[in-house]
Amino acid sequence: MKKIFLVALLTTLALSLTIDDARKDFNLGNIKSALIKFERLCNDNNKDACNILGVMYYEGKILKQNYTNAMYYLNKACDNEEQGSCYILAFMYENAQGTDKNSFKAYDIYKKSCDKKYLQSCEKIADFYKNGTGVRQNISKSLEIYSKNCEKNLYSSCMIAADIFINSKFNIKQDIMKGISLLENACSKSYANSCNTLENLYPKLTQEQLKKALSLKHKLCMNKNAKSCEQLGKIYANIDNSRKNLEISKEYFGKACDLRSEAGCKSYKILNENGI
Repeated sequence: MKKIFLVALLTTLALSLTIDDARKDFNLGNIKSALIKFERLCNDNNKDACNILGVMYYEGKILKQNYTNAMYYLNKACDNEEQGSCYILAFMYENAQGTDKNSFKAYDIYKKSCDKKYLQSCEKIADFYKNGTGVRQNISKSLEIYSKNCEKNLYSSCMIAADIFINSKFNIKQDIMKGISLLENACSKSYANSCNTLENLYPKLTQEQLKKALSLKHKLCMNKNAKSCEQLGKIYANIDNSRKNLEISKEYFGKACDLRSEAGCKSYKILNENGI
C-alpha cells in the first residue's frame, strides 16, 4: 500500500511540474536543475520544453553544440506543432547541419509550417520557388507569397519582392511603383532597411515617378503615420534650400512631432530656430 501511495505521489508531483518552474530555475542560474526539468517536461511532450532544449543544443551557448541532439528535440517539438522548431529543423536539412543536405525534406517541413501560418517558413517557401530549390522554379508563385507576407508585416518579404519588381529580376516586367508600394508598407512600420532603400531610390526616379511616390507617402502621413510624415520632411528638406520646400519640410516634421515622433520634433525645432 505504501509503495502504491509513493508511486501516486511521485506521479502527482511530475504532473504538477510546469514550464514556468524550469524557466524560473534557469533565470536564477540553476542551469542543471532547469535542464532536468526541461527534459522531464519534454518527455511528457511539452513542446516548449523540447523547443528550448533543441535550440540550446543548436546554438551551443548553454549546452555544447550537438546537431544530433538538436534535431531530436526540435523534431519532437515540431511534431507537437511548435512552428519555430519546425523552421530550424527545416533549415538544418536545407543547410546540411547534423544531417545530409535534403532540399526536398526541408521544403516539406517549411510548407507544413507555412500552412500553419508561420510567416518565416512561408518566406522560405517563396525563396525555394524563386531559386528552384526543392521544387520547380515559379517566380510568380514566389512573388505572390512574398507580397502576402508583406501585407502581414513580414518586412523582409517586402524588401525581396520590391527588389524583384524594381530591378526587373528573373525577367519580371519592371514595376517601380509596385516596388515602392511594398517598401512603403515596411517603412511606414519603421523597418529601417526599407526606409534606407527608399531614400536611395528617390533621386533615381523620374519626375512622374517621384510625384507618385510622394503622393503615396503623403496619404500614409495623412493617415497619421508618423514615419511617413518624418520622411516627407527629410525629402523636401533635401530637394534644395528654397524657402518654399523648407516650409513644406517644416510642416511635415511638425505633423510627425504631433504624432509623437521625437525625430520629427527635433527637426521641426531646427527649422523653426532658423526662421523657417
